[in-house]
Amino acid sequence: QIYRNQQNEVLAEEATEQSSLAFSQVNSSQNAQLIQAVLDLAKQSSLPSVVLDLYSGSGNFTFPLAAQFPQAKVIGVELNSAAVQKGNELATQSGKS
Repeated sequence: QIYRNQQNEVLAEEATEQSSLAFSQVNSSQNAQLIQAVLDLAKQSSLPSVVLDLYSGSGNFTFPLAAQFPQAKVIGVELNSAAVQKGNELATQSGKS
């Protein structure tokens, strides 16, 4: 799999069931546009008390949604254990856990 790490380096690894990373948008410019589109659509709703990010990966949309709706409980739902672990690490690093 090819992915970008936190330092924005492009890396490749052989995918295994244990090490497989969830899908991530490699094009950082396009990813920023996708996040903004989701946030713009979410702004059209009333202030939610709960936000679900289904198929959340490691939190690509989850963290921006949590920032946009600080009053809400934002829940990322993901089956890929490597992505969940990465999301938990990112939450801990950002003080969002």
